[in-house]
Amino acid sequence: MMKWGKPLVILFLLSFSITVIYAQTSENIEIRYNRRLVWVGDEATWRYAVQVDRLENGVYRSFLRQFSTEPFLRVSLPAGEFRYRVIPHDILDRPQMATATPWIHFEIIPPVVPVDEIPDIEEEIIIGIDEQVTESNEQITEGNIEQITEDEEQETEISEFNPFFNTIGFSIGTAFIDPLIIATLHGTYAPMRNLYIEAGFEFGFLSIYDDVESFYCLYPYLNLGYFIPFSEKGGVFAGIGCGLMMANYTFSHIKKDMGFFAMNFFAGVNLWDMLNITYTFKTTFSEVSHKVGVGYVYRVGSRE
Repeated sequence: MMKWGKPLVILFLLSFSITVIYAQTSENIEIRYNRRLVWVGDEATWRYAVQVDRLENGVYRSFLRQFSTEPFLRVSLPAGEFRYRVIPHDILDRPQMATATPWIHFEIIPPVVPVDEIPDIEEEIIIGIDEQVTESNEQITEGNIEQITEDEEQETEISEFNPFFNTIGFSIGTAFIDPLIIATLHGTYAPMRNLYIEAGFEFGFLSIYDDVESFYCLYPYLNLGYFIPFSEKGGVFAGIGCGLMMANYTFSHIKKDMGFFAMNFFAGVNLWDMLNITYTFKTTFSEVSHKVGVGYVYRVGSRE
């Protein structure tokens, strides 16, 4: 009889462990209920950012954040107290905090029936911003101060898409005529939101003309640009600037140096905070040229 003692004990402990694990797993099942959040739409809005906070220990904490292109959003939430607000985004995907809805509070109360008798929970309640919202006067406590701080941090995270375009980088391009290849070193500094100053130096070489033995040109320039960020990384930019074009042509029996004052009109896109694609229209008021460049930039202080 003793030789069966250990196997029986091990089998008993194993079955007990499985029972405990199953019981713990069952207790951790979280039932969720479908809700449909509805608000008044606007034709000028590209999409809406919906923030939902959950009340935990007297403090509202961020629970989910989703986007919707329609004036409603279907969410699945557990039982509890919640609040939500909607932040419209314009055609450039910039959040419009001035037209954001106020916080709307709601509560999800589970039905008073056994869980086993609820096959599928499809209950739906429409909560619209046009409903009357009653705000209670709350005393400022330590928990409320923490809640306000979190709200300010969330608002900063959504509204700040880094409009300061500070970069250093290089690019390779062409003017399609002389110079055929243009290498550029450049950097930008943003003294204020969206506006930036760019300083750069172009080195061009290769001529399209057969009788030219050698050719190069130097072009230091200074630009003033305006940057519009995307919602995540990168953005679009455009601006105006000027520079001094210095060129040297060497023919079979003569060298020719030239210098011109030129103006730039440029536009481009920055992708992923690291790739610039730029078009530049350049004029000396007697001649015009076009330049297309592609290059790498390191964006200083870009949002992770």
